[in-house]
Amino acid sequence: MERQTAHLLRLVDDLLDLSRITRGLVRLDVERVALAEVLDGAFEVVSPLIDRERHTLHVDLEPDLVIEADITVEAFSDGPQRGAELVIRLPAMAAGTARISREITAATPRSHPGVGLGVLIVDDNEDAAILLGEALTQRGYTIRVVHDGPNALAIIDEYAPHAALLDIGLPVMDGYEVSRQLRLGHPPERLRLIVITGYGQPSDRERSRNAGFDEHLVKPVSVIEVDAVLRKLRADG
Repeated sequence: MERQTAHLLRLVDDLLDLSRITRGLVRLDVERVALAEVLDGAFEVVSPLIDRERHTLHVDLEPDLVIEADITVEAFSDGPQRGAELVIRLPAMAAGTARISREITAATPRSHPGVGLGVLIVDDNEDAAILLGEALTQRGYTIRVVHDGPNALAIIDEYAPHAALLDIGLPVMDGYEVSRQLRLGHPPERLRLIVITGYGQPSDRERSRNAGFDEHLVKPVSVIEVDAVLRKLRADG
């Protein structure tokens, strides 16, 4: 429980940082950095892990190297149990480059298939629903979140989403009943329904289909999986 709580807190912190960036609330001051100072701090953090796992870390670094650039990383390995080599290249900055200060405003790429696609999330786990909604928002989806079936039914016509993600274990009425109610006035060409559940046996998938769901995802699911299903359903029309 403690490990899951800590992991959830880290995810929330990351999502809050992303939210600040997208709203233009983060200011980055780009400046010349002595790479040796950066690496010294990094070595101090990871050295206990390196010693514990009996790994070896070797760094070739020119003295007084200063960088201001994106890095490139290459990985090499001779196979399982043979170790790995990571080559990190950081282009050196020309001497005399002035300090740069700029505002960072991130926007969702217009080319992403999720842009403008409305998705309703129905899950009584408020933290999980909000995290998933934030992650999908970063991919361009327009998100609404509710935590039970009656609220989903109440806003479905006003919101008119392209797809709905439903948990099964909902209060008042379960996800199967919510799906059946939604299907009465919203055929698949108007609303695609995706169930997210901890049950993945063939009988569970058949029950989902009979309740009107278009896709069946088994927990734990990643944002990448959800995004892929939403794109597939959109492509299918």
